[in-house]
Amino acid sequence: MKRRTFIALGAGAAVGALGLKAGQALGAAAPEPLAKMPTGETPAFVPMPDTAMSPGRRMLPIPDRMGGLPLLQTLAQRRSTRRFSALGVTDNVLANLLWATWGVNRADGKRTAPTAMNKQPVDLHVALANGIWLYHARENQLELQNQQDVRGRLGKGQVVLIYTADAGDYGAMAVGSLYQNAGLYCASVGLGNVVRASNAKEAGKYIKITPGYKIWVTQDIGWPA
Repeated sequence: MKRRTFIALGAGAAVGALGLKAGQALGAAAPEPLAKMPTGETPAFVPMPDTAMSPGRRMLPIPDRMGGLPLLQTLAQRRSTRRFSALGVTDNVLANLLWATWGVNRADGKRTAPTAMNKQPVDLHVALANGIWLYHARENQLELQNQQDVRGRLGKGQVVLIYTADAGDYGAMAVGSLYQNAGLYCASVGLGNVVRASNAKEAGKYIKITPGYKIWVTQDIGWPA
């Protein structure tokens, strides 16, 4: 075997091993390997697990970049949903949702949603049954902010996204891009969602907001009733 081929195979095996650990950290099944990119295309950025993960953080499964409906079918399905079932959202679906909303998709740290001058002036918080978490896209991790289950105070979804961003116009533009990304992902996999501005003040009682930022909107997400 040629030395170059041997090195390439070894690197691929190492990435696969890290991906397995990421899935096992949540007690989930190992994530499926990413599909091979067509020749000539730049591979998507794959977040690597932080081996020095601190208490209060949890690793997410590696997001799947190959699923969902084609774009035009997704647009045909896009709508607001206000009635949700009690069915939970799995860690794999959550990881895919957060990556689609505000994930890193290039090695230079740029994101799935655009921001003016690439300032990235947004913090994305996630309200779940076990508390409110801050999404760290590059590490593919969640950081615990509040141990309360406040979803019923903010909306009706099994997941509630809380968008905090720069209080100026650039923050508003960025948040609009993010919640549209989330809504399109939901439509592509059959999830329901609705964006709410009325719960922003209530959400501010439960999270620490970066100075100069404000809560713009929240977004309920879950399986439709």
